[in-house]
Amino acid sequence: MASEQEHFDTCRQWQEYFDGKLRSIGMRAPAPVLGQSVADYRRSVLVKAKRAFIPRSHELRQFSLDNIRGDALNVLEPQILDVRIRAVHQAHGRLFKWLGCNLP
Repeated sequence: MASEQEHFDTCRQWQEYFDGKLRSIGMRAPAPVLGQSVADYRRSVLVKAKRAFIPRSHELRQFSLDNIRGDALNVLEPQILDVRIRAVHQAHGRLFKWLGCNLP
């Protein structure tokens, strides 16, 4: 069984992964907390992503991540991050269009 420090170190690696994914939309992943399991950290980041950027009507908002296990998390994670990033890029595009600006 992994120690708290091993979980924390692995969570830091996941934080780097999430930061890499979120950098394009000007965001950073939250820092993990000592004592938090890797699965709990991953779920917490994805729950925040769902709530912040995915519309309530979207199919990815229709279920809870609370009891999702690793294999399913591996499948859902890229989908949630992709929807989140696309939603922000679309919002920026609408804003620039509304302002009459060209996209950067």
